[in-house]
Amino acid sequence: MRVLVTGGAGFIGGHLCEALLNAGHTPIVLDNLSTGSLANVPSGTIFLRGDVRNPDEISQAFDHAPDAVMHI
Repeated sequence: MRVLVTGGAGFIGGHLCEALLNAGHTPIVLDNLSTGSLANVPSGTIFLRGDVRNPDEISQAFDHAPDAVMHI
């Protein structure tokens, strides 16, 4: 399953992405890095720098065809 994780570069989001990867899923992170860090994004995760408040960036994230969204 492809899962869009908003805020996935934060502490909790990064751990969530790691759990998703370990369960065989593909995390897609959308994060503006205002408080998060690329160091929190595990290898194997698709990373998109963007803001959930920007409709164009949300649209681009959905171009990756996620099956689910987790808003952190």
